[in-house]
Amino acid sequence: MKLAIEYSRGKMPNDPEQIISALAPYKNAIIGIVIESTYNWYWPVDALMAEGYKVHLANPAEIKQ
Repeated sequence: MKLAIEYSRGKMPNDPEQIISALAPYKNAIIGIVIESTYNWYWPVDALMAEGYKVHLANPAEIKQ
């Protein structure tokens, strides 16, 4: 079963430690994380991969709405 979890508490600061901390309770259930390939995509990808998450880049222009 696949489950999509969206961060619904508003915008999250661009802080790798806060992002990793917010995801930590779900780490064992997370199969992969999709990051929109926009201007600053590289730093969250690097931080998440360093923590062992499988990360996928998404092209917003190609995603079905």
